[in-house]
Amino acid sequence: MNESMSPREDRPTEASIGRHGQPIQPRNVPIYLLILGFTIDFFAGYFGDTNKWGPLTVRWVTLIAMTVICASALLVFSRTIRNRHLRSLLWLGTFTLISHQFLNLLRKSEPFREYFEQGRPEFFIYLALRLTMAFSLIFLVSGLYLALISLRELYEKSLRKTDLLTKEVDARERIERELVKHQAELEEKVAERTESLEREIEERKEIERKINEESMRRTILMENSHDGIVILDHQCKVLEANRQFADMLGYTLEEVKELHAWDWDNQFSREQILEMAKMVQDGVDRFETTHRRKDGSVFNVEICSNGTQVDGDWFVLCVCRDITARKQLERDLKEREEKYRAAIETSGDGFCMVDMRGYVLEANQAYADRSGYRVEELVGKHISELDAQQSFEEIGRRIGEMHRNGNLLFETLHRAKDGS
Repeated sequence: MNESMSPREDRPTEASIGRHGQPIQPRNVPIYLLILGFTIDFFAGYFGDTNKWGPLTVRWVTLIAMTVICASALLVFSRTIRNRHLRSLLWLGTFTLISHQFLNLLRKSEPFREYFEQGRPEFFIYLALRLTMAFSLIFLVSGLYLALISLRELYEKSLRKTDLLTKEVDARERIERELVKHQAELEEKVAERTESLEREIEERKEIERKINEESMRRTILMENSHDGIVILDHQCKVLEANRQFADMLGYTLEEVKELHAWDWDNQFSREQILEMAKMVQDGVDRFETTHRRKDGSVFNVEICSNGTQVDGDWFVLCVCRDITARKQLERDLKEREEKYRAAIETSGDGFCMVDMRGYVLEANQAYADRSGYRVEELVGKHISELDAQQSFEEIGRRIGEMHRNGNLLFETLHRAKDGS
């Protein structure tokens, strides 16, 4: 419960404490006066009917009782009337009523009636009667004037209230119109924003779809490629690799992603590999090296590396091809060529190789010794310059016949450098 007292609450003081210690509230005073007036009026009637009081005493007591009753009624009603003119009008009406009662009392009293009948009232009595009548008229006129003023104030107040209500209605209508306008603008903005968000969502979905398609294509290319593909960061650590690259090294994909390039390269050092990664950032590089498998075995690879930048970070894409079989074939061809060349060079017969147009491609030392030319001089000559019997056209026909049949055996004479 809130124990604090409002400033408007009446608080008892020492002067307002009645009997038995109960406080006398100021708002109860008019009620007490009203009860007192009725009590006095009751006793005046009782003692008048029993002839214990004279008529004059009864009239005076009745006047006092009515005055108390009017005063109490005036206090009661004045507390509920806020208009000061109406309160003044109430007071004037009460005073007018009291003055009229007092005047009637004087006229009905025995001494004053004798004075009036004999036509010789004393001056002060006459003056009192005239003043009473004058005050009654003044109270009546003042009451009418105050009534007119009160009516005018009530009318002006009603006009002000009407104007205020009109302004409030206009303001409310204006606010409602503004609210409707703002609501329409807000709905339009919401619709525009919704449309913009829908476009952004569609664009984002399209971008995501393209990214997914690109990622899928890249995954398909990497996984279906016969070559090993590995992506390195600027520190040459594996970011991504395909299955073929892991199989080439004998690792799993999870193990490969923990490696650096120098962990499998068998030819270059760590510093050389980092330097090569910096150089490849500006373009494409193709080179051969050897890789070391997980079991320690070494194999030949051909690497095509390409540097690329994504969101400010450099990456190196390496396509690794196992060229062990090609290297073996090259070694076999080289060995066969060496044997073939050794057989030609050590042969005692002259050997000369020409192309389809008849120009010398190769000749051995035995043919050079017999023709008197050096081997370097023979290469590039047309065979017609060496053949002493056949013309340029005949040599062309023999080359064509040899090409069709695969081989051709014939005899001819060649001319030496000295013409013999």
